[in-house]
Amino acid sequence: MNSYRIAIVGADTLLGKELGTVLNERHFPARSTALLQLPGAGAVAETQARSLTEFADEAMLLDPYRPEALAEADVVFFAEPPPAPVEFPGIAIHLTGDDETAPLTGFSAARHETKRAQVAHPAAQALGLIVPLLGRAGALEVASACVFEPASERGLAGIQELEQQTVRLLALQSQPQTVYDCQVAFNLRARLGEQAKPRLQDVRNQVERQSRRLLGSEAPPEMAVQLIQAPVFHSCGLALYVRYAAPAQLQLDNASEWINAGMGEPDLLDCAGQDAIQVGPPHPAGHRGFNLFLTLDNLRRRARSAVDAALAALVTVALVASLGLIGCGYHIAGHGGVIPAATTTVAVLPFANHTRQPQLSQAVSAAVAQEFARRTHYRVEPALTAADANGPVVALHGDVLSVELNPVTFDAASGRATTVEVVVHLKAWLETVAPPGGKPIELFRNNDMVFHDQYEISLQQQNFFEEDATAFARLSHSIAQTLVADIVEAF
Repeated sequence: MNSYRIAIVGADTLLGKELGTVLNERHFPARSTALLQLPGAGAVAETQARSLTEFADEAMLLDPYRPEALAEADVVFFAEPPPAPVEFPGIAIHLTGDDETAPLTGFSAARHETKRAQVAHPAAQALGLIVPLLGRAGALEVASACVFEPASERGLAGIQELEQQTVRLLALQSQPQTVYDCQVAFNLRARLGEQAKPRLQDVRNQVERQSRRLLGSEAPPEMAVQLIQAPVFHSCGLALYVRYAAPAQLQLDNASEWINAGMGEPDLLDCAGQDAIQVGPPHPAGHRGFNLFLTLDNLRRRARSAVDAALAALVTVALVASLGLIGCGYHIAGHGGVIPAATTTVAVLPFANHTRQPQLSQAVSAAVAQEFARRTHYRVEPALTAADANGPVVALHGDVLSVELNPVTFDAASGRATTVEVVVHLKAWLETVAPPGGKPIELFRNNDMVFHDQYEISLQQQNFFEEDATAFARLSHSIAQTLVADIVEAF
């Protein structure tokens, strides 16, 4: 695996620190990390000094921001916008703002032929994910969202001012209004003071614009966004109303790995530190309409989208370089690979079975095909045809090598196992489809993928695999998620 030089502009901000946490959790292949601090109000970079800071649970040096510091970086994350536009040869990921010329990224980080990406506002990401899922139940006519914006969207200064306003209001003292130019504590505001930057109306327009960009053709004919500054420190809430063209039945359980549904009404604490959206149950509202409440961790969502976008961009750069189209020096090390950009179809061929559970290889093949269809834009086919030899098609092969069932706990009365650990070994490889007489190009290979999981079994069961369909499906789904992620992300 390659490793890369990264730089983080605004590493001392709330968003910059959250980015450090996600980079660490995602095991981002960083060879070196430069932490850069923008000048504070009234300060200039030349007057700043290098300092020590805690970043991703480590003590690291924080340097004053200088544009020339970005020249050697492979990836630059902008947790804060730079004072002036800056050019450099590496990949630029903007966690804030609204660059309409850059590819927009949210829950799904697609690869692009550009070294720039703009992370969408968390509320826009939520709408870009949930609206298409709701659209599966029928054609949507209307989607209207009221977004409750937290103080952390305005950084540490916004949080501190809300805290100070709250304390001083209770003490009947004057309130600071440097950030909001109005009282936000114990209040809901659709408009902030004239001196507040950015204006709330501009943020609302950004959310609606980015939502439409993410949705594309899946945007309903009528769509509206209202944005309210809420007196909360962290996490974003959305009250969403949708109306269908015909009566519909909504079911969001297991609709996406990015959705946590079926847990009752969410609140802003439920989503802290979570990558997924927390979605409450749909409530019928009028004729063919439904109300839903959603929450998500705004800082976490921006940081996770930024890291995923950077990984996707690195894959694109490495792929182009490996094809000899540019000489930027990037390549993919080892035997890993990625799907070529021109590919339109992925053929998920039936996995070969080398165990006494033939239904496992069948279920894994089906789960992998479903995961490819859910996560990517490719057409997914179960077999190859003669025409595929002349088309942009790749084929996924797999072997289920072994399945082990290891008892973990036992029933004291009968001595029968009540919990078993299942260990599955398989191999998989992805390759291009070669014309007659040609040789396929191997894009990805893993000869020993190992999956562990534990399941409870009832005393009435005679055979774990034949009778515990739920556990069986869960195991296949877990294998599919990991395998497809390894191929798509290539890290």
